[in-house]
Amino acid sequence: MLALLRKGEPQPKIIEAMTRPAEKVTPWWEYHDRFLTEERISQGAQFYVEHRDPLERIASARAFRRSTSSRSWASRRSMAA
Repeated sequence: MLALLRKGEPQPKIIEAMTRPAEKVTPWWEYHDRFLTEERISQGAQFYVEHRDPLERIASARAFRRSTSSRSWASRRSMAA
């Protein structure tokens, strides 16, 4: 994975677009359906299965708790309701 990341190159146009102020800030619950499709969820699950060991090692090394992301998701969903 690291070898792949090391091949990355700066993309000035992308960096410029990321640093520009947003024209409108849209809350997550108003646009998440564009990103959370069945296909993307399936691809994410497959990625996890294929890369489980290194992902688990990284999570342990960084003291990441899986429940953090699910709690965060639940709180955002409740704000949208």
